[in-house]
Amino acid sequence: MKRTLIPALFVATACATFGSGPDVDDRYERGLQALLASDYTAAVREFDWVGRLRPGTSIGQQALLLGTTAAIDPRNPGRDYAAAGLFAMRLRDAGATWTAPIGESLRLIATELASSATRIADAESARDQAFAIATGQRAHLEAQLEAIAAERDTLVRKTATLEQTLAERDKQLKDKEQELERIRKIVRG
Repeated sequence: MKRTLIPALFVATACATFGSGPDVDDRYERGLQALLASDYTAAVREFDWVGRLRPGTSIGQQALLLGTTAAIDPRNPGRDYAAAGLFAMRLRDAGATWTAPIGESLRLIATELASSATRIADAESARDQAFAIATGQRAHLEAQLEAIAAERDTLVRKTATLEQTLAERDKQLKDKEQELERIRKIVRG
């Protein structure tokens, strides 16, 4: 039993080492199925495995190309521009005449997208900061306006009270003037 186990283990290890065997094709197919199902994380993982194991073969180069596109696909909520750049560099260095220009172009695209994503994140952060400051200033201004409105209401009440007091004093003064005029008429007359 040990004799059959060791050669089988040796063959499996050799197949994995040299990149031949059904596991590579299975993992590639699982990557394709995951990509079709929009499971980008699984697709990237499977294509990465195949691409690392067999970069110089057609299936490995296709896996690197598909892994690059899956990593930067706009429908991928977990877009990973760094992973896409690594896939693209490995594709560029895969050794076929068509992989070098495509790999380099995809690497540059991934770098540009990462830079754009950083600029967008910075702009959103600045916008959020400005909004927070504006919100804070607005709250402060609203508090000042409320204080001014309260002071205005107090002044309106004081003015009304003073106007009423003035009207009462004017009436008292008029009454006293009338009384004084009546007394003058009596004294003169």
